[in-house]
Amino acid sequence: MPRKNETPVFKQRQKVAAARDLPGVPADTPGRVVLIGGYSWVRYRVAFANGVELGMLHAEDLTTVAEAEERVARQAAAVRLAEREQERAAAREAALAAEAARLAAEENGSAA
Repeated sequence: MPRKNETPVFKQRQKVAAARDLPGVPADTPGRVVLIGGYSWVRYRVAFANGVELGMLHAEDLTTVAEAEERVARQAAAVRLAEREQERAAAREAALAAEAARLAAEENGSAA
């Protein structure tokens, strides 16, 4: 049976961030590894910037600060893109409504 690679991913005192929402800690909150423990299952104790300290965290619960900042930047870019698309859709709707009003006015003017 193959053995799991249980070498620590993060080092003690390394700056990390929450990879997902944890109890009392929103995703991407920065923190610092306080303690690394475990033989068959490596787990971390992390002191987060919001004052919460959590233990029994797996490496999948954490990420590097650089990766968290990159994810936040990608999310912000996606929000900006969606806002721009909404503005464009609103402008298209306004242009179509103006054109419809102009055509209706032309029709009413030629009918009279």
